[in-house]
Amino acid sequence: MKLCKNCGAQNADSRAFCIDCGKQLGKPLTGTEAEMAEAALDEAIERSYQNSDELRATNAEKIFGIVIALAFLGACVGCFLAPEKARVYFLAAAIPAPIVVLTVFAGKLLWRWERWKLSFRYEIPKDEISVPTMHLVGRKLAIWGLGVLTLALLAFALMQMLPESPQNVYHIVDGQLVPIT
Repeated sequence: MKLCKNCGAQNADSRAFCIDCGKQLGKPLTGTEAEMAEAALDEAIERSYQNSDELRATNAEKIFGIVIALAFLGACVGCFLAPEKARVYFLAAAIPAPIVVLTVFAGKLLWRWERWKLSFRYEIPKDEISVPTMHLVGRKLAIWGLGVLTLALLAFALMQMLPESPQNVYHIVDGQLVPIT
């Protein structure tokens, strides 16, 4: 095996130029060097596989989770400081927010708990239960659906706190429009 010094690609001994980058190759590796290169490649593949965890939150989900956590704190404060008509909306916004935050930042912990429950129900060893697709779909729905619901309820609560705009309201008295004061 020949190892490209430019890009690190492994090439057959018969090649004169790298199959990936086209640079000229040097001498073939010795037996121990080839074994070390294979081990390094296997380790890189294993690291890549470990990092491709399907329960790991994406960067967008992490940012959204932080936004929802801040919205939760705002909703909690709003429950105590807001006028009466807005409190119910602040409370409604505070309910789904912890679910979103837990789903984003404790997805693996929630799956371990679910797997533990399933192991009792179906008498399957915990290690043999894999993450079903519906769990992953439900996780995405919980993050984005409940997150958007939280933000919408928070926005509605904030709108309830705006001062009412003066409107000319009339009623009819003896066939004429009379402003209500």
